[in-house]
Amino acid sequence: AEKTYRHELEKKVNKITSLNEQLQANQEHLENARKEADAANHAKTIFLNNMSHDMRTPMNAILGFANLMEKQTGNPEIISDYLQKIETSGGYLLSIINNVLDMASIDSGTVKLSEDFLDLEKNFYALPEQFESLISNKNEAPKNIPLIITPNLDTSKK
Repeated sequence: AEKTYRHELEKKVNKITSLNEQLQANQEHLENARKEADAANHAKTIFLNNMSHDMRTPMNAILGFANLMEKQTGNPEIISDYLQKIETSGGYLLSIINNVLDMASIDSGTVKLSEDFLDLEKNFYALPEQFESLISNKNEAPKNIPLIITPNLDTSKK
Protein backbone atom coordinates (compact mmCIF):
# COMPACT_ATOMS: atom_id res chain seq x y z
CA ALA A 1 0.00 0.00 0.00
CA GLU A 2 2.81 2.37 0.88
CA LYS A 3 4.55 1.62 -2.43
CA THR A 4 1.35 2.42 -4.34
CA TYR A 5 0.90 5.61 -2.30
CA ARG A 6 4.51 6.71 -3.08
CA HIS A 7 4.05 5.88 -6.72
CA GLU A 8 0.83 7.97 -6.92
CA LEU A 9 2.51 10.79 -4.99
CA GLU A 10 5.48 10.70 -7.36
CA LYS A 11 3.16 10.84 -10.36
CA LYS A 12 1.38 13.86 -8.89
CA VAL A 13 4.67 15.62 -8.08
CA ASN A 14 5.86 14.97 -11.64
CA LYS A 15 2.57 16.29 -12.99
CA ILE A 16 2.84 19.45 -10.83
CA THR A 17 6.48 19.90 -11.89
CA SER A 18 5.49 19.54 -15.54
CA LEU A 19 2.63 22.03 -15.11
CA ASN A 20 4.99 24.50 -13.38
CA GLU A 21 7.46 24.19 -16.25
CA GLN A 22 4.69 24.79 -18.77
CA LEU A 23 3.46 27.76 -16.73
CA GLN A 24 6.98 29.22 -16.61
CA ALA A 25 7.40 28.74 -20.38
CA ASN A 26 4.02 30.43 -20.97
CA GLN A 27 4.99 33.31 -18.69
CA GLU A 28 8.26 33.76 -20.58
CA HIS A 29 6.38 33.69 -23.89
CA LEU A 30 3.89 36.28 -22.60
CA GLU A 31 6.71 38.48 -21.30
CA ASN A 32 8.43 38.36 -24.70
CA ALA A 33 5.14 39.19 -26.42
CA ARG A 34 4.62 42.11 -24.01
CA LYS A 35 8.12 43.43 -24.76
CA GLU A 36 7.48 43.16 -28.51
CA ALA A 37 4.15 44.97 -28.12
CA ASP A 38 5.81 47.69 -26.03
CA ALA A 39 8.53 48.12 -28.67
CA ALA A 40 5.93 48.30 -31.45
CA ASN A 41 3.90 50.81 -29.46
CA HIS A 42 7.02 52.91 -28.84
CA ALA A 43 7.90 52.82 -32.55
CA LYS A 44 4.32 53.87 -33.39
CA THR A 45 4.54 56.79 -30.95
CA ILE A 46 7.83 57.96 -32.46
CA PHE A 47 6.38 57.62 -35.96
CA LEU A 48 3.27 59.62 -35.05
CA ASN A 49 5.37 62.33 -33.39
CA ASN A 50 7.56 62.63 -36.48
CA MET A 51 4.58 62.55 -38.85
CA SER A 52 2.71 65.21 -36.92
CA HIS A 53 5.76 67.47 -37.13
CA ASP A 54 6.37 66.68 -40.80
CA MET A 55 2.73 67.40 -41.63
CA ARG A 56 2.55 70.61 -39.60
CA THR A 57 5.52 72.17 -41.37
CA PRO A 58 3.99 72.41 -44.86
CA MET A 59 0.56 73.15 -43.39
CA ASN A 60 2.04 76.09 -41.46
CA ALA A 61 3.69 77.29 -44.68
CA ILE A 62 0.37 77.08 -46.52
CA LEU A 63 -1.50 78.96 -43.80
CA GLY A 64 1.29 81.48 -43.38
CA PHE A 65 1.52 82.32 -47.08
CA ALA A 66 -2.28 82.50 -47.33
CA ASN A 67 -2.22 85.00 -44.45
CA LEU A 68 0.55 87.00 -46.12
CA MET A 69 -1.41 87.00 -49.40
CA GLU A 70 -4.35 88.67 -47.69
CA LYS A 71 -2.06 91.58 -46.82
CA GLN A 72 -0.75 91.90 -50.42
CA THR A 73 -4.02 92.30 -52.34
CA GLY A 74 -2.55 95.06 -54.52
CA ASN A 75 0.66 93.28 -55.48
CA PRO A 76 0.02 90.47 -58.02
CA GLU A 77 3.73 89.58 -58.31
CA ILE A 78 4.04 88.82 -54.59
CA ILE A 79 0.67 87.02 -54.59
CA SER A 80 1.87 84.86 -57.49
CA ASP A 81 5.06 84.04 -55.56
CA TYR A 82 3.07 83.12 -52.45
CA LEU A 83 0.68 80.98 -54.52
CA GLN A 84 3.63 79.06 -55.97
CA LYS A 85 4.97 78.45 -52.45
CA ILE A 86 1.52 77.33 -51.28
CA GLU A 87 1.33 74.93 -54.22
CA THR A 88 4.80 73.53 -53.44
CA SER A 89 3.93 73.10 -49.75
CA GLY A 90 0.59 71.52 -50.66
CA GLY A 91 2.37 69.07 -52.95
CA TYR A 92 4.82 68.22 -50.18
CA LEU A 93 1.97 67.72 -47.69
CA LEU A 94 0.11 65.52 -50.18
CA SER A 95 3.29 63.49 -50.67
CA ILE A 96 3.57 62.93 -46.91
CA ILE A 97 -0.09 61.88 -46.70
CA ASN A 98 0.39 59.50 -49.64
CA ASN A 99 3.45 58.01 -47.96
CA VAL A 100 1.48 57.39 -44.77
CA LEU A 101 -1.30 55.75 -46.79
CA ASP A 102 1.30 53.67 -48.65
CA MET A 103 2.72 52.51 -45.32
CA ALA A 104 -0.78 51.48 -44.25
CA SER A 105 -1.11 49.54 -47.52
CA ILE A 106 2.21 47.82 -46.87
CA ASP A 107 1.05 46.92 -43.37
CA SER A 108 -2.23 45.50 -44.68
CA GLY A 109 -0.49 43.64 -47.53
CA THR A 110 -2.20 45.54 -50.34
CA VAL A 111 0.75 47.63 -51.50
CA LYS A 112 1.14 48.51 -55.17
CA LEU A 113 4.54 49.71 -56.27
CA SER A 114 4.91 52.46 -58.84
CA GLU A 115 7.98 54.23 -60.10
CA ASP A 116 7.71 58.01 -60.35
CA PHE A 117 10.24 60.63 -61.34
CA LEU A 118 11.30 62.96 -58.55
CA ASP A 119 12.98 66.21 -59.45
CA LEU A 120 15.31 66.26 -56.47
CA GLU A 121 17.04 69.46 -57.54
CA LYS A 122 13.73 71.34 -57.82
CA ASN A 123 12.57 70.08 -54.43
CA PHE A 124 15.94 70.86 -52.86
CA TYR A 125 15.88 74.48 -53.98
CA ALA A 126 12.18 74.92 -53.14
CA LEU A 127 12.64 74.17 -49.44
CA PRO A 128 14.32 77.42 -48.37
CA GLU A 129 11.92 79.47 -50.51
CA GLN A 130 8.97 78.01 -48.64
CA PHE A 131 10.17 79.34 -45.32
CA GLU A 132 12.24 82.41 -46.18
CA SER A 133 9.29 84.83 -46.31
CA LEU A 134 7.67 83.37 -43.21
CA ILE A 135 10.87 83.74 -41.20
CA SER A 136 11.56 87.29 -42.32
CA ASN A 137 7.94 88.36 -41.68
CA LYS A 138 7.73 87.18 -38.07
CA ASN A 139 8.27 89.96 -35.55
CA GLU A 140 10.20 87.74 -33.15
CA ALA A 141 12.46 86.26 -35.84
CA PRO A 142 15.73 87.96 -36.73
CA LYS A 143 15.75 89.71 -40.11
CA ASN A 144 18.00 88.80 -43.02
CA ILE A 145 18.89 85.26 -42.06
CA PRO A 146 21.54 84.15 -44.53
CA LEU A 147 20.80 80.99 -46.44
CA ILE A 148 23.80 79.41 -48.10
CA ILE A 149 23.39 76.35 -50.32
CA THR A 150 26.39 74.98 -52.11
CA PRO A 151 25.41 71.71 -53.77
CA ASN A 152 27.56 69.90 -56.30
CA LEU A 153 24.77 68.86 -58.61
CA ASP A 154 25.54 67.62 -62.09
CA THR A 155 22.62 69.00 -64.11
CA SER A 156 24.09 68.01 -67.48
CA LYS A 157 22.34 64.59 -67.37
CA LYS A 158 18.76 65.85 -67.67
